[in-house]
Amino acid sequence: MLPTLSRGTVLRALFPFQGRPTQRGPAAHFCLFVDRCMGSRGSELIVIAYGTSQLDEQLARIHEPGHGLFSVPSQYMKGSPMPGQVTHYLARHLAVVPPTWIHSHFRARFNFLRPEKGQTAQQAQLLQQFELFEDLLEISAKYIVDYHLHTGRVGLLGNTWRP
Repeated sequence: MLPTLSRGTVLRALFPFQGRPTQRGPAAHFCLFVDRCMGSRGSELIVIAYGTSQLDEQLARIHEPGHGLFSVPSQYMKGSPMPGQVTHYLARHLAVVPPTWIHSHFRARFNFLRPEKGQTAQQAQLLQQFELFEDLLEISAKYIVDYHLHTGRVGLLGNTWRP
């Protein structure tokens, strides 16, 4: 069982790949905690958004800032260290996964949500951007949870599913 997860928590999870949408990924990726939900069989599931420190041109084109892409410089993270200078999170690339797909030894969080010594202008800007990003996450999470409840499958949203 995972400890309490809250807004702005970054996890490492075995995020599924498009080619294997219902199977856990072979390597852990940085993911943003979105929500918890009760699965179709009564078990707890976690909704996560994909994160990457390497934003290639194709991802940047599909998920542009303000339209499903949220980028956080590592200095605005607290807890376990991040691998790169910036981590990018994608609001339209979510998965619903069992807690066993989450690596419990890694935990970080955005430090601009609850600054310990006031808030800088950059932190205020990140908070404002994150609040807009959360609106997109909420819409995407509804789709993937509805998909899970309809199909009973964990992992990525199926390509043809439209509630």
